[in-house]
Amino acid sequence: MLSKTALQSALNCETMPQTSPQMVRPKPQGATRIGTQGTILQGVDMRTHGGRRFKELCADLVHHLCDEPTAPQLAIIRRVAALGVWCEQAEAGQAQGADLDVAAYTTATNAQRRLLADLGLERRSRDVTPSLTSYLAARAAPTPAAVARSEALAAMPRPKTRADR
Repeated sequence: MLSKTALQSALNCETMPQTSPQMVRPKPQGATRIGTQGTILQGVDMRTHGGRRFKELCADLVHHLCDEPTAPQLAIIRRVAALGVWCEQAEAGQAQGADLDVAAYTTATNAQRRLLADLGLERRSRDVTPSLTSYLAARAAPTPAAVARSEALAAMPRPKTRADR
């Protein structure tokens, strides 16, 4: 049991040692090629069908997040893309007559679904409602079709009337 003074000194913030410094991103010369976006998957030829599909899925998911994913979202995106490629390859094999390991396939699709739920399955919407002033200005301005119609009518020859004779 700690004495009262020992407990007070342990709780005194001034005497406690500082925690470790903040985590910072390593300098480029100390970073890995994956961390600097130079390599997508270490040791994988990205020219293969699976590699190209992995890049496509990653790009689609980044676009789904409005092209501004955070570092944790990028990690989830990579896992979702890897599971997506694996599931697509399993589906292709099954379509060609190979046996499908239903347990592994179901586990992979459920993991992918949970990761996608973490990212957010719905697209992020943006407000496209115009302000009142821009709406009224658009209503007051003539449309290009109306301008073209009035120019076409002005260029047409007028039929002669009795007053013209």
